[in-house]
Amino acid sequence: MKLKNGEIFGAVEPMKKLMQEKMPVKVAFGIAKLINKLNEPLRAIDDTRNALIKKYGEQNGSNQFQVKPDSENFAKFQAEFVELLDQEVELVYEKIKLPEKVASSCDACHHNMDKQFEIEPATIMALEKFIEV
Repeated sequence: MKLKNGEIFGAVEPMKKLMQEKMPVKVAFGIAKLINKLNEPLRAIDDTRNALIKKYGEQNGSNQFQVKPDSENFAKFQAEFVELLDQEVELVYEKIKLPEKVASSCDACHHNMDKQFEIEPATIMALEKFIEV
């Protein structure tokens, strides 16, 4: 499937949230496989982004580079970063089917039970290309 770098870059934090949830083993394994597939293009995106920050940024007191929004180079950085995020990559992966319910325990008596799996709409939007609901 063709994905834009921006879709991969934008899925990182929501995917980390998803990893924190207790899931059935099949779903958890699917998430782990997907994350491994996304890591390769993500490293390339991060490396290129860091190179752009060094190219257009300035060193701060702790020897780290940053591009300040009020700097004259910010527009150039932003244009090249948008171009990077707009590039497409081909990635073969299986969509993750999220469960309707997940294992949980009662807060009062600690009895094992299933509860409705809940996820924020923003997370769903960022992971739209990677999950089935």
